[in-house]
Amino acid sequence: MKISEKIYLLRKQNNFTQEKLAELCYVSRQAVSKWESGQITPDIDKIILLSRIFKISTDILLKDELFVDCKVTKQSCHCNLISKDNISPCYEGILIKESIGDESIIDDIHINKVELWKTDSVPNYWTAIYFSSNRDNFPKMLSKSILDTYNWYCDFKRGNKKYIVFHNCVLKYQLGNEKERQFVIDKCKKYGIPDNQLNWQE
Repeated sequence: MKISEKIYLLRKQNNFTQEKLAELCYVSRQAVSKWESGQITPDIDKIILLSRIFKISTDILLKDELFVDCKVTKQSCHCNLISKDNISPCYEGILIKESIGDESIIDDIHINKVELWKTDSVPNYWTAIYFSSNRDNFPKMLSKSILDTYNWYCDFKRGNKKYIVFHNCVLKYQLGNEKERQFVIDKCKKYGIPDNQLNWQE
């Protein structure tokens, strides 16, 4: 596991925003963002400081063969409960971190679990974030944050509605409405999404 991934996971485990971690490390938020994206590596004095902040050894931060615990415990908003008007209080799904250009969107979600998935493409590993969000405009916010490359998209649900979000595009359909679902599938095919990726969990 790379140091960039470890810093990101440890920050989320400790419920720090990028701004908060930047303040604790006496750097800018942009510096923390670059650490987490792998654009730059923290200086040795910052690595020592990070090890103190996160209460781990510098070895764990520096050695790729050592992993940090990827489970993030954070209060979810119980999205599996459907309210009387059939709308749950929040959105719930899985987001691939590498699909995000503007990582500030991550500060607007509740992270329930984080997994690393090995892939046969680039990047070699994807960071899968199981999330929920209370933000009413979350789909629109995400559509502005998601990258316009590699046909990245995110699927999630809110109550009885399924959302498929591309860069600057929000598609949705009512669960059980096959006509609406087929319309969304046809749109996704136009974005170049292969059939084997159109079997969303509902």
